[in-house]
Amino acid sequence: MSKVFLFALGLLSVLMVGCASFERKAFNAKKEAIQLPLTALPDGASFTWRESTIAAGKMTIQKTFQKDGVVCRLVSEDERIEGVNHQIAATYCLSKRGTWE
Repeated sequence: MSKVFLFALGLLSVLMVGCASFERKAFNAKKEAIQLPLTALPDGASFTWRESTIAAGKMTIQKTFQKDGVVCRLVSEDERIEGVNHQIAATYCLSKRGTWE
């Protein structure tokens, strides 16, 4: 294999690891930021979260319900991650560890 090919392959590996690292950092920041609001805020309330300048979002709690005896909350989310906007609906349920997942 040529040195140029090996260099390009190494560079691609570094970029892929960096991308995965960023995604994990944004995911962890969001997961941490939603814990208290999902526990304390009523249906209809909105809150924001931010991971530095790379990722941020706004969540609105749509409704609270029980699923198989577990408290869950349906939320709508507007997120901006690496400059790309996303609109999603998600359900978070309170785990046995006491965290929203």
